[in-house]
Amino acid sequence: MSKAVAIIDTDGTRREYRIPSFGEMTVAEWRDFLIPINDANDPDRLHEDLRRLTGIPLKHLRRLTVDQMDALVDAYVQLREDAAKAQQEAEGTDWTCPTEIDHNGITYTVPQSIDKEATYGQWLDLHHASGGGTIPEVTAAICACMLVPKGQEYEGYHKSLEAFDSLPVRKAMGLVAFFLTSSERLRTFFGQSLAQAMRSLQQEQGQEAIPSTSDTASGQT
Repeated sequence: MSKAVAIIDTDGTRREYRIPSFGEMTVAEWRDFLIPINDANDPDRLHEDLRRLTGIPLKHLRRLTVDQMDALVDAYVQLREDAAKAQQEAEGTDWTCPTEIDHNGITYTVPQSIDKEATYGQWLDLHHASGGGTIPEVTAAICACMLVPKGQEYEGYHKSLEAFDSLPVRKAMGLVAFFLTSSERLRTFFGQSLAQAMRSLQQEQGQEAIPSTSDTASGQT
């Protein structure tokens, strides 16, 4: 279950801030959760992670009781552990997938072989949509570019990218893992995108980028 804490603001308004459980987490929450990957031993970075994930401003964070703060941090740590475990499980599973999925009232066709079924335009858009992003960003881009409403032709990813923000992470991980197991082209693209994102992060932090050919070749991080 998700964990929520409530604060009564100075104007008397009750404001609630929530950390989702992994089973309830959406792609958008996953993306916010992992950008950037922070060191929880640094209070400022922990506060920023909690703000990004829950929307809680620092002034309200400071007004929590110690018990409330402990409960929020425990839920945050548990979410990180569950997300990491699920990612490892997704990477190590030989996935099968239905030919269709339903999301927000729309039925999408799931290609069983994207190398054979995806158009050049879909692959081209995938490069633009992911932008060398993190795992959640690339995951959302793959879903938006490869899943097409049933009975329609692919017309672009912009509307779908926003729609898939609310897709449950578990479902998104399964879809992308299925695509990765069936497409060498996608595995290469996935690894290159994550390597690019890591180089950008290291440059921002003033670190020298150290590529990992074994990890990126397999699409793992």
